[in-house]
Amino acid sequence: MKKKNPKRLLQLKADKLMQTWGRLYYKECLACGGKYNCLHHYFTKGSSAALRYDKKNLVPICVKCHMTHHHDSPIPHNRINEKKGKKWVDDLTRRQHDYVKTNMQYYKDMFEYWTEEINKLKK
Repeated sequence: MKKKNPKRLLQLKADKLMQTWGRLYYKECLACGGKYNCLHHYFTKGSSAALRYDKKNLVPICVKCHMTHHHDSPIPHNRINEKKGKKWVDDLTRRQHDYVKTNMQYYKDMFEYWTEEINKLKK
């Protein structure tokens, strides 16, 4: 059995905490107003390490809109663009290629950050 990379395990834990925060913070889909399901990355995790944990890049979305988007429909993103506006998209686009050193310390910091954000919401 192949052992997972410790950095990857920490990344997965930080991702899980981020989604937990989303469930506590959001109640409805930004694209259609339906029941919230998960945080969708407007710019994908693979395309931008700098935006992976950026709250501005995290969009609350329902299962239907998420599946629609991942089946190559522009409808959810078009609705999000309309609601968020051009300035929001332009800001994310500018920061999409910022450099972030994704080492163990980075993921430890993200794990701590999301833990603190969750604790704030639970108070």
